Amino acid sequence: MPKVLIYFFCLFAYSVALSADANKIVYTASSIPGQKHRGEGFMEGFRVPSEDKNTSTQTQVGDIIPTEDGKYQATKSVTLNIDDIRFAFDSYDIASVFELQIQQFATDLSHNPHARALLEGHTDWIGTELYNMNLSFNRANAVKDKMLEFGIDENRITIKAYGKSRPIADNKTAEGRAKNRRVEMIFIEPVSLNTER
Repeated sequence: MPKVLIYFFCLFAYSVALSADANKIVYTASSIPGQKHRGEGFMEGFRVPSEDKNTSTQTQVGDIIPTEDGKYQATKSVTLNIDDIRFAFDSYDIASVFELQIQQFATDLSHNPHARALLEGHTDWIGTELYNMNLSFNRANAVKDKMLEFGIDENRITIKAYGKSRPIADNKTAEGRAKNRRVEMIFIEPVSLNTER
């Protein structure tokens, strides 16, 4: 069977498996088509997008965010991405300086029992869409794990993975790609509480 047909058959089977139970998707590194690997050919098949435009907007302070518990408003945002201290390529390890920022964010959250944390994970553009969605989820989840260590209830934390879809810098440069590898910690409060102030 030609390689192209085998690839499309595997992709079709994979997408059917995902659609069978979309609420319980579990990614495993060995099953992701186009997974990045260091060494031979990890960039094979990689296309440089014709445009590096951010078509989606970043979540900003003041934005209204619908949740399962009603509408919340973003009141504070902290980006885990400091000059020379960033998520390494293809990694979701948290630098120790980020732990201090996460701890401060968790402390602020513990002082406001109605607030929640929205953690948005992001990647650079290298690799497939699916692989980067998984990597961005892992980055946000690593931050969530730290917040749990600092005593925040899991029910107060929401994770969103955006993969490479929301760049804040030019992905054509190493510096820009490094800036795009980040987690945004967003402090959200119920809309009704914000309008009463």
